[in-house]
Amino acid sequence: MPDISVPGFFVNTTSAGIKIPCKKDMALIYSEKPAVVAGTFTQNQIQAAP
Repeated sequence: MPDISVPGFFVNTTSAGIKIPCKKDMALIYSEKPAVVAGTFTQNQIQAAP
């Protein structure tokens, strides 16, 4: 995946060992300005339509 930077946002990832050891499975996204966020999490291997 290409390295893409967005002004005002900072992203870092790490391997927390949630599923597969040494695979990046956790991310922190920081916004310099207040922001509203939402997330969708699934345990399915295939995502269904929203």
